[in-house]
Amino acid sequence: MMAITLDLKQHSKNDLSTSPIPKNIETISSIIKNVSVNEVPATGINALDLIGKKITPEDFAQAREMLQTNFGIEFLNEKFEMLFELILEEGWTHERFRETLKWFLKNHKYPNWTIADWFNYSVKLYPYSWYLKQPDKSQLEAYKVKLPKTNSTVVLWKNKDGVELPFQKIKISH
Repeated sequence: MMAITLDLKQHSKNDLSTSPIPKNIETISSIIKNVSVNEVPATGINALDLIGKKITPEDFAQAREMLQTNFGIEFLNEKFEMLFELILEEGWTHERFRETLKWFLKNHKYPNWTIADWFNYSVKLYPYSWYLKQPDKSQLEAYKVKLPKTNSTVVLWKNKDGVELPFQKIKISH
């Protein structure tokens, strides 16, 4: 995947936080829009919700088998029904469900989990306003992302945490 370079040295915080990416960044200004607060809140969005198709009943059945095998016990139907209902309500994608299940299996040693435990894992992407507030920008990376609800193409930021995303990475010059 080809990377785009964004040079932020020549622009002040006010220049970029109140307007779309400046026109003199020709290589990306035509394809990347400023992110509105309605599209991506300052608290970020889960990148895994932007990848892939919605989950299916087969995903749930496979997860239940894996959890019961891992913990060596059978779980109540009611517990799984509540869990899967909440996951469906939130519109999880297959990718989010798969990655959360892997994380869950690696991090929960005991079978006494709660439904809330499933909602602790995410890979957050943030708007440019979040980027401006970060003290060590060398530990951040940017991605070109198409938002599914609005079809807007935006630049979103995340901490470098070893998690690779299938979006086009943007190289940043500070």
